[in-house]
Amino acid sequence: MKSSSSITIIESDNRLLFINFSDLLQWRFLLYLLTIRNVKILYKNTFIGIFWVAIQSILTVLVFSMLLTRMGGINTGDIPYPMFAFPAIFLWQGFSKGFMQASGSLIAHQNVITKVYFPRIIIPISTVASVIADMLANVCLFPLLFLWYKITPDLTFFLGFFLILLALYVALISSLIVSALSLRYRDLQMLLPFCMQLGQFLTPIFYPLSAVDYKWQLVMAINPVASIVESMRWCLFKNYPFPNLYVVLISLCSMFLLTLIGLYVFNKN
Repeated sequence: MKSSSSITIIESDNRLLFINFSDLLQWRFLLYLLTIRNVKILYKNTFIGIFWVAIQSILTVLVFSMLLTRMGGINTGDIPYPMFAFPAIFLWQGFSKGFMQASGSLIAHQNVITKVYFPRIIIPISTVASVIADMLANVCLFPLLFLWYKITPDLTFFLGFFLILLALYVALISSLIVSALSLRYRDLQMLLPFCMQLGQFLTPIFYPLSAVDYKWQLVMAINPVASIVESMRWCLFKNYPFPNLYVVLISLCSMFLLTLIGLYVFNKN
């Protein structure tokens, strides 16, 4: 009697600028489980859970509002400064958290990825996806802030949800580069906190982009989060101007280039 057995041969894909979406679809349940696990681990046994994120954003706004008031303040037009800064702060915190955690995700799961096959990109994707819960906790504060400052948002408010996903996308494609390279060069993990602190002040979070000279606006636009922050303010406040077209185009080109580099480095390593 002959015994029959099926053998599955798994070969690496040589296409470096490619994501196998059929594999991601096949392993979607694992992606879901890892995302939920990341959220549960972070907020397990906490008293107010995920709303610690909102409290952190509010305290950051209050501290910088008091500091800048004593220093003479920043011209934000008819927008109260706390309301001006809050959307930028929660966007940056979400981007920063997603990028930092996803950048070290392959190292954290190194024992798993060397023993079991699954699409490796699921690990950084699930790490960044878990930050969506943090972002939504901050979004819940917007109705209260609008009521407090008597601001009536336009329908463009709903475009803000797309910008949240766009900020997390930038975090993901950036983390693909760092997470792959960190497997070989652990020094990158030591540089990340400094780079994120520097990036916080080079992004128009606590000031409008218009406060910077035009030539430096174009330089700052290389950071896609700068345009996302300015676009978020345009979505929320009626009288806030839309970002300069050249600034937006530079950010889009930068985002596209980051996508290509991220896929190349991640697939190659």
